[in-house]
Amino acid sequence: MSRFTCADCRAHLPRFRERTLSWRLSRQVVAHLRQCDDCLRRAEQEKVKPVLSAGTTPHTMKPHASGTGQGWVTWGVVLFVLTYVVVSLICFAVDRGTEEAVEKRVRDWAILRYPHGALGEREIDWTSWLPYYRREVHYPLLEQTDTGSNRRGTVVVTHRAWQRLVDVRLDQTEPAFVLRLPGEAGERETESTWAALEQLPQSVQVDMAVSTRHFLTPLAMADMFERYSFQLSHIYTYGGETLDERRMFPPLALVLRTPQGDLTLEESRDTLLARLQSVARHPVIAEEHSTWQKRHAYMVEHGFRAYGALVRGTPDELMRLREVLELQQAFIIRIDWVY
Repeated sequence: MSRFTCADCRAHLPRFRERTLSWRLSRQVVAHLRQCDDCLRRAEQEKVKPVLSAGTTPHTMKPHASGTGQGWVTWGVVLFVLTYVVVSLICFAVDRGTEEAVEKRVRDWAILRYPHGALGEREIDWTSWLPYYRREVHYPLLEQTDTGSNRRGTVVVTHRAWQRLVDVRLDQTEPAFVLRLPGEAGERETESTWAALEQLPQSVQVDMAVSTRHFLTPLAMADMFERYSFQLSHIYTYGGETLDERRMFPPLALVLRTPQGDLTLEESRDTLLARLQSVARHPVIAEEHSTWQKRHAYMVEHGFRAYGALVRGTPDELMRLREVLELQQAFIIRIDWVY
C-alpha cells in the first residue's frame, strides 16, 4: 500500500470539505490530520471541519447540499402556510367589515333588476377555508303579490378572496314586456288586451302595463289616473335605453305602492335615484355595469320622463282606460285568481 503523503491529503481537502470523498479516502485524510500539524493547520485555514471522532462512519456523513435543500423546502412550506393563513384572515375581516354595505348594494340591484320581486332574508351562509377562503350567501328572490309571496328563485353572492360574484338562479322565467315609447311603432296590439279583460271574471285582480303617446311628468301621469278607482302602483320613467336594452332590462319605475305601505312621488324619486347611484358606482354583475351607469347619467341629466304606468284592479275598472286618448298601448302583466 502506497504511503498517504501531505500532498495527497492537501489534494483531497477540497472534496473532504464538500463531503464528497469516499469513505476510505475520508478515513485516510482524518488519520493523516491527526498526525500532521501542518496539514491540520492548512485544513483549519481553509475552514475544513473534519469529524475526528473514532466513531465516524459513512452513514453519519451527510452531504451539505442535501441538508440545505431540505431546509429551503421546509421554510418554503412554513412561509406558504403562514401567508395562506394571513391572507385568509384578511379576506375574512374585509368580508365581515363590508357585509352590510354589500348586502344593501345587492338589494338595490335586485329591486331595480326585478321590480315586481323582493330579496328575502338570508337563508344560507357558509364559509370554506380550504383549499382557499370562500363564503357563499343565499337570498330567496320572492315575488310580491297582494295574496302572498311565492318563491321565484335564489340570489347567490359568492366571496372568493378579493373577488365577489353574484348569480341568479331562477325557478321560472320572468315574464318580459317592452313598453312602447312615445312615437315608437309597436308590434303588440292592445285590442287583444281589452278582449281578454271582457272575458275575465270580476273576482280576479289584474296587473296591467300601459304606455302613453307623449312623455309626461310623473305628477301629470298620476293626475291622469286619479279619477279612477284602480290602484296606480308604478310609474315608468325613461332612462335612455335602446330597444335591445329595454328587451333585456325592466323599465325604471317610481314605486308608489309596496307591501310595506304607500310612497309619495318625492319619496319614490329620491329612492330610485339613490338605488341607481348605488348600482352604477358598485357593479353587482360586471356585464350590466355600463347599462346602469348610462341610465343613472341620463336620469341625472334629463330628470324623470314618464311614459307608462302599472295599474292594478278588476277587469271592469281597467276597461275604463279605453276612454283615455293619451294611452297608446296596454297589455296584461299578471292575473291573480282570487275567489
